[in-house]
Amino acid sequence: MRKEYGLEKIEKLASNENPFGSSPKVKEAIEKELGQLTIYPDGHAPLLREKVARHLGVPGDRLIFGNGSDEVLHMVSRTFLEPGTNTIMPSPSFSQYKRNSVIDGAEVREVPLDSRGRHDLEKMLSLIDGNTRVIWLCNPNNPTGVYINKDD
Repeated sequence: MRKEYGLEKIEKLASNENPFGSSPKVKEAIEKELGQLTIYPDGHAPLLREKVARHLGVPGDRLIFGNGSDEVLHMVSRTFLEPGTNTIMPSPSFSQYKRNSVIDGAEVREVPLDSRGRHDLEKMLSLIDGNTRVIWLCNPNNPTGVYINKDD
């Protein structure tokens, strides 16, 4: 990419990467927990679940927690998709939507983005049938990652 566009330096802004680094509060929290790295965390996240549920005013059993969006998307796919079901997604979009759907055996119905690069919601709506189990929407849609010249 550097050579193709004649860039001296680029920063990748996909995968939730941050060219500016972590905040001092994040670094402080990580340092505080370094002594606990030998203890496997509780995947149910009871303390976090309780606080988020209280903040949102919803029952805690309506919340899903995972180690990043990939794991949560995997849980959604495993729960709802199987052979004989279908899923609808924009194209292009986040690759994990399609990857998980294919692994779980669902029919994948892809809808091209409109001329402005936005989801074609009307077309997506028209594809829903009795076997549709998941409709993937990515906002903002980031299908391939964005690269910038940090010196600009």
